[in-house]
Amino acid sequence: MKSKNLFKPKIIKAAKKRGRDLLEDKNLHLRVAAYTRVSTDTEEQVHSYQSQIEKYGRNIKEERKGQREFAKTYADEVKSGLIASKRPGCQEMLQDCRDG
Repeated sequence: MKSKNLFKPKIIKAAKKRGRDLLEDKNLHLRVAAYTRVSTDTEEQVHSYQSQIEKYGRNIKEERKGQREFAKTYADEVKSGLIASKRPGCQEMLQDCRDG
């Protein structure tokens, strides 16, 4: 005599949110970080570097208050961005993401 499966589970697939849909979800609380990089030490680039840090911090902390938790600003001042191993700020950010 065969045993009948009295309970047949119903599989409900999760709706995947991506990109802008994910960011616009008002009920979702995200932990976010900012990353900025400049490649030269000219006056213009130094000003840009500081402006980027301020802009990202302000946007995350003030404009997205309650929706976003600002984790940290990661930054690099390097001549070339081609070689990831020469961007310690980027490497730290990636490792922090892996660590949760």
